[in-house]
Amino acid sequence: MQRLSLSLKNAIYMAAALVAYRVLLDIAYQSFVSQVFSYIGYYYSFDLVKYISSLVVLAVVVTSTPASADRPSSIFLAMYALSVSIPISSLYGLSDRGFLPVAVTVGAQVILRIVVLFGGMSNISYPVVISGEKLAIRIAMIFVGFLVLWYFASGSVRYINFDFSKVYNFREKVGEVSSFGLMGYTNNWTFNFFTIFLISFSLYRRRYIVAFFMICVQIFFFGVSSHKSVLLYPFLALACWAFVRENRSLVFLPVLLSAVVVISLAIYFVLDGILLPSLLLRRAMFTPSSLAYQYIDFFASNPYLYWSNSVLSRFLEYPYDLPVGRLIGFYSGSGASANNGFVSSGFAHAGLAGVFIYTVMFATILAICDSISLQRRLPLWLICACLLPTVRIAISNSDLFTTLLTHGLMVSVLFLLVAAGPKNSHRPQGIGLE
Repeated sequence: MQRLSLSLKNAIYMAAALVAYRVLLDIAYQSFVSQVFSYIGYYYSFDLVKYISSLVVLAVVVTSTPASADRPSSIFLAMYALSVSIPISSLYGLSDRGFLPVAVTVGAQVILRIVVLFGGMSNISYPVVISGEKLAIRIAMIFVGFLVLWYFASGSVRYINFDFSKVYNFREKVGEVSSFGLMGYTNNWTFNFFTIFLISFSLYRRRYIVAFFMICVQIFFFGVSSHKSVLLYPFLALACWAFVRENRSLVFLPVLLSAVVVISLAIYFVLDGILLPSLLLRRAMFTPSSLAYQYIDFFASNPYLYWSNSVLSRFLEYPYDLPVGRLIGFYSGSGASANNGFVSSGFAHAGLAGVFIYTVMFATILAICDSISLQRRLPLWLICACLLPTVRIAISNSDLFTTLLTHGLMVSVLFLLVAAGPKNSHRPQGIGLE
């Protein structure tokens, strides 16, 4: 009875935190985003009936968002709600936009929750790799060391830059000299997963000096690659280590993001700063939702892709003159390459059927992650820390097949399977992390 009471109390706290986060997002959109960035489509329009309907959508999001981290998928589902579902409900409620993108996005969350909980995939058995942890750490070190050497050998270090406002000035140049052919895959795998894998295992083994060194290496990768998200990933791993290791409540997630909103607004109103609030509020919290609208609005009245630009390119003709990211960029008026997560790309490929296919595929990946946590000896926080970057990319930044292959989601899941022994096994010592 006491356990039930604690679970109920945690669910109430989580619901209150999610609602508070939505209210803060509403304030941020009305007072900052729509005021500063209306020229790129972030306009404000209030209608009471529409706003109330957005709160009904929020209620669906709240009821389908886990409150406790009992498995990795719980954290990933909460991240989906906080980074996609709640922001798009705010955007819908405070602007003159249609309902379909909201329904598709929140519907995908409900399907994810159902498939993960009732799909019956958590008891899948996997072969155990003898000394798998040692092997995984060795390989990760090789990839990280090689990328450091490659950045020097290719001349990429001459473009090193740590100024957020200038990253787009260097990204294309670095890509031309360092990310061609196979390197386009291995570079992404390294700073999306292998460095984070080593940081997380160092924290797990309490080798904090090694963890600090690997964080410095990741900062170097950010400076050379000019991808802002690369700098974020070590902090995601540290957040998992700090908050999930001893605490199963997920209330800290909306609380932390609410604090980010408050601090960003304070920087704007008190210090008159634009860059950081733009990155944290507009770019991180509202841009994925805005892109979901653009993708779904465009492909609701134009031909679907049917994977003619990826796995079925040999069999089907791509119907457009531009890559899909550039296509949506020109449609929105920005002209930039507008990539978004698996919901948007699923709709672009095959409408609602494409969203359903991608959602079930993604739910299956999350269920595999759950089975690693339930059957193997790796702690839940460690699995989440290693997978958060690639899962985040799938949710907000890229097509699901592209995330699996190019960005390293498949590699990250396979490596965790290799590194994780059975729960009753003796814990082997990792190379360099003893």
